[in-house]
Parts: sequence; structure tokens; C-alpha cells
Amino acid sequence: MPSDSLIKKFFTALKNVRPLLSYDPITGSPQITFSFLAGSEKATTLKSIFDFLEITLDDAKSAATSILRFEITNFIERRNLITDKQWRFLVAVAKEGSVKQPTASAFLMKYGIGNSATAKKILTAAPQQGAVA
Repeated sequence: MPSDSLIKKFFTALKNVRPLLSYDPITGSPQITFSFLAGSEKATTLKSIFDFLEITLDDAKSAATSILRFEITNFIERRNLITDKQWRFLVAVAKEGSVKQPTASAFLMKYGIGNSATAKKILTAAPQQGAVA
């Protein structure tokens, strides 16, 4: 049974993380996504998680590289399912970290996505195509 200090350390590491469980629409495989409650807490939270798991940044980079190498074919297949505007939209959301108003003109103009009607089509089509969960 884990000690109280280990449990406390675990919950401290994850205090600013919100897990989201979803399922891949094509394969039905479970997926977990982590979002941060406050963008400024990302670095601190990641350091806490690494400290808890007793891994270094180099360990994490190595694991990420291995995963990317293994999943490159899957990535390319999924990338080919979406249009260039859908791709730009997904990249824009990734760069922003979180988008509260994905149809706002300032956001759409900043990334050259088009108008709000285009954004609405993207938001409707992307999950159906398996581009996002």
C-alpha cells in the first residue's frame, strides 16, 4: 500500500491537470488527454510529474521520439484525411493551447483560416473524420 507521502506527492503533481477520457472514433481505443487548468502552470506541473515519476527531460524526449517514430504512419494517414484549412485550424489551436472562441474573427485572421462559416464547418467535420476527439 502506498504511503501517505507518496499519495500526497502524486496529487500535488497532478493538481493543475484535467484529464479527459475519450475514444478513438475509428478504432474505439480509449484515449486520455491532459489539459492544464492554467496555462502558466504547465512547466511547474510537468516538472512535478517528472519528479514524481523520477524521470528526466531527456527520458521524456526519448519516449516522445520513440512514440512519434512508431506512430508516423498513423499520423500521415490521419493528416491526409483533412483539408489544408482543417490542418491550419488544428495547428492554430495547438499553438494557442486553448481556444474559447474558435469562430472569432481575430483568431481566424491571425492564422489565415477563413471566416466563421469555414470554422464552423471545420469544427463539424474534423471529429467525423477522426481528426479530433
